[in-house]
Amino acid sequence: MEKSLANMQFELEIVKKNRAFRLKLFEQECIFELIDFGDKLLEGLKHKTGKGKILDISHTGMKLNSELNFPVRKEIFLQLYFELQKEKFSLKGKIVRKEEFLNDFSYGIQFIGVNPVEEQRLYMLIQKIEIEKRSK
Repeated sequence: MEKSLANMQFELEIVKKNRAFRLKLFEQECIFELIDFGDKLLEGLKHKTGKGKILDISHTGMKLNSELNFPVRKEIFLQLYFELQKEKFSLKGKIVRKEEFLNDFSYGIQFIGVNPVEEQRLYMLIQKIEIEKRSK
């Protein structure tokens, strides 16, 4: 019984890792809008838009490269607009991490409040793109 429980836990961890698989993209364009903040001092930036490049993506989040420097010690929420294989997405995200590279900044963005149907659509599309990449 213990062995089968351990096997089940191991299999669950594999499923979790696979479900958050990140697809590497070649700088896919993304437009974003700042929609909410954890700091009232940043309210003047509300509805400001910007452009970035998606470096990788999963159904739970993305890594986004941008020239804009956000103070990530405060909560920053974005509405993200992007297209993968001619399928359009509009997802809400929260910046959870920041990396600096010379004049560019990379942000780890966690998707939040995503409709399960949209999440499944993104997940299936990411899997499809990865399969197509591997078959080339």
